[in-house]
Amino acid sequence: MNLLSVIDRRVRKHTKAATLAGRVCIGIKHRDRPPRWWLATLDRRVQTEWPADLPDFDVALGLDEDAASDILRGQVPRPGSLCIKKGDSDLLERFLCHYFGDEDQLSWLELRAGAG
Repeated sequence: MNLLSVIDRRVRKHTKAATLAGRVCIGIKHRDRPPRWWLATLDRRVQTEWPADLPDFDVALGLDEDAASDILRGQVPRPGSLCIKKGDSDLLERFLCHYFGDEDQLSWLELRAGAG
């Protein structure tokens, strides 16, 4: 299981009404292949997709394989891992709190392959 699949499954299965609007993009840079992108368009309905290239976004979070692996294991990404954020920080924080926040007893750094 990979981080983007865990996030996608969690967002698609989430039943609490979203009070967010915007486009949240998360990408993982791989050593031996092109980056993989995931995009959630948040509005009255949430739509997720897997674009081939970096899409238009309101906020994007870029990670490398090491950072994504660390997060899946419930660890803070180790020093030197790529972790770049660009765009609306408030939207990213609200997205993470809404889908992975305290109300579900599951924080961003507690994501695990079996979570969801």
